Amino acid sequence: MSARTPCAGPLSIVPPWWPSSWPSAYQLAQGWLAPRGWSQGRLIGATAAALAIAGGVVAWQLRLAPRAAEAYTLSPHLAISTTDRLKADAVFAVYHERKAPGDPVAASPYLFRYMDYRSMYWMDRLAGRPKLVWVLLDLGPNTSGTPAYGNYEMVAHEGRFVLFHQKSPAAK
Repeated sequence: MSARTPCAGPLSIVPPWWPSSWPSAYQLAQGWLAPRGWSQGRLIGATAAALAIAGGVVAWQLRLAPRAAEAYTLSPHLAISTTDRLKADAVFAVYHERKAPGDPVAASPYLFRYMDYRSMYWMDRLAGRPKLVWVLLDLGPNTSGTPAYGNYEMVAHEGRFVLFHQKSPAAK
């Protein structure tokens, strides 16, 4: 087949490890450009150019935001070590033991995994919402002391993690 004749059939340049159900970039280009009379050489060139542009865009994004790779690899870098995660598990086990269904709860980011999603509220959007019964806090790695919440009592505290519960009316 010469470089000037249009493609008559698929060219198998797909790597052997590529799942057969996924179309290759070449096959996509062939399906879109071959009916327009593009030759096989032009298709390969267009495919290479498209892949180079896509690679350049990803490289540019990774240079501007180095942690963007975490989104592509689905492995976020958390600021919580394994030791801290075990401390959080211990503190918030108290919440799981004592919570009642429907108790309004809010938590710091990275602690949403401990909350009951059906009664979860955002800390910055509490206006017009029910009064929180539980507050799960991550004070951060460089925090000394614990915050005081007026109508809440501290139920558990381990390292940087604090669990607050609403005070009963008699305790006020």
